[in-house]
Amino acid sequence: MILGQKRQSIRLETFIDGAFHIPGGVDGLIMLKNINTEGCGISVDHSIRAGSPINLEIRFPGMPVFATGRVIWIKEKEKSELYKFDAGVKLWEIAPTDHERILNSAFAI
Repeated sequence: MILGQKRQSIRLETFIDGAFHIPGGVDGLIMLKNINTEGCGISVDHSIRAGSPINLEIRFPGMPVFATGRVIWIKEKEKSELYKFDAGVKLWEIAPTDHERILNSAFAI
């Protein structure tokens, strides 16, 4: 564990756009704020329910990364902007090649 954090792995701070889909629900836009091998922080343009399964398309340079997970928490931002909510997502599934690209991006900085 990293001192002062609950996370088990290093978090890559970033701003990358993308999209989300809630199965049987809403589609929308995201701004990826941070990511590690276990989860990510995103800003979203729609309110979504904590506990909802979520499909993510993160537009990493060169090729998008696709992941599935569950929304752990969501919080409305104080300022009104395109991305009105912040959310935390626990990642369930991500392709091994995409996992490797995330790690390479983290260590390229």
